[in-house]
Amino acid sequence: MEVLILKPDQEREWNEYILRSPFSYPHQLLGWKRVLERTYGLETQYLVAWEEGKVVGVLPLFIVQGRWLRNYVSSLPGGLLADREGIAQALFEQAKSLTRARGANYLKIRDNVYPWNLSPQLLVEQTSILDLTVGVEVLWKNFKSEARNRIRKAEKLGLRVDKGKGYLKEFYHVLATNLRDMGTPIFGFNFFQNLLNEFSKEIELLVVKLGDKVISEMLLFSFKDTLYSPFIAGLKDYSSYCSNDLLYWEAIQHACRQGFDYFNFGKNRKDSGAARFKQKFNVQPKDLYDYYDLNKVSEIPKIGRANWKFQALRAVWQRLPVGLTKKIGPIVRKDLPFG
Repeated sequence: MEVLILKPDQEREWNEYILRSPFSYPHQLLGWKRVLERTYGLETQYLVAWEEGKVVGVLPLFIVQGRWLRNYVSSLPGGLLADREGIAQALFEQAKSLTRARGANYLKIRDNVYPWNLSPQLLVEQTSILDLTVGVEVLWKNFKSEARNRIRKAEKLGLRVDKGKGYLKEFYHVLATNLRDMGTPIFGFNFFQNLLNEFSKEIELLVVKLGDKVISEMLLFSFKDTLYSPFIAGLKDYSSYCSNDLLYWEAIQHACRQGFDYFNFGKNRKDSGAARFKQKFNVQPKDLYDYYDLNKVSEIPKIGRANWKFQALRAVWQRLPVGLTKKIGPIVRKDLPFG
């Protein structure tokens, strides 16, 4: 068995492996490599483990030489895939060697669905999954009464759901406003343009409208037997309209009509408000595992709520005009492509 850098003429073998692995994630498809390169100009290094002429493991990596953060190497969401533990270890060791060769501060293998025997391991986030095979009627009955009542309220208030990639500008504005309110930098508009161009068949946009105004939005991504919801946002001024509840319900029904077996609500921190919101739909939480290797730092970097500097910047960001965050957010996002 040997671990090598992916060559252009091996893309078919890579994607075939992703599609047959039981623990794969949509971000591991090679289209995401092109999105990162086109949007941010990031260097990518995709590691492939070969055995007897067959792919037996993969690890998609990108390298950040940051302005705002120190240099680091990271996997895409979904982390590494391997046929067995020894292959996972070999991929991890190769990634560690790359981290040292590039003089990066640390390596992060993020959002692994499978709990590999690598260290150090962190359990910070989880994803929430809904089994659709029971059918729409049973799903509705299994929702908590709070969810059903909020969906009915949204319908009585005259909200309606529409879909189509033509809503990209409205989608982006709602997401930018929502992330500003949360104190989080927005992705560049070209990120979503590149994403839709690369995955035109896999992506759909859903929006909730009050009259002619879009007040909530969701991006859906089809992957194998699961419909994913990696992006959802609503305008804070309309939170009493329960538009996100209605949006999830419409997305779930859409997934059932399209024949998907599962709906993935996206990831969130454990015990967060987002986690509690999703529990109303009777979802099953599934842990996601992060693995680190420290090179030029002595402890795992604290990003987000655990870092007081980020908290201070978050407070400042929440006071900025949305238009300004659309200009400077994408610059920050080059250092944090996936948060």
